[in-house]
Amino acid sequence: MTRILARPRTGSSTQKAQKGQGYHGIKDNTLYVNGLRQEADRDLRFAPMSLDGIRYLVNVNGTVQKAGSTSKSASKPELGSGYKDFKDENEVIWTVNTEGIIQ
Repeated sequence: MTRILARPRTGSSTQKAQKGQGYHGIKDNTLYVNGLRQEADRDLRFAPMSLDGIRYLVNVNGTVQKAGSTSKSASKPELGSGYKDFKDENEVIWTVNTEGIIQ
């Protein structure tokens, strides 16, 4: 059985859905790849997404998950400050930095 980890958002005619149309990158803390907002599957809550070879952690709304400058990872304490852990529904722990890049 193949499980889809994440899916790109398909367009709707609302102005909000067209917000990142044609954009490739991170805009307003939301990840877009070739104009499509990248989202995690609702069943998982978080999913890794690649943008130009860099993996970011996004939630079900496409928001890039970031660490605060003083937060510390419990699963990787050797990283020090500026890292945070996020756990998805499969109990996978994702560690990200202040830019949302997966470590």
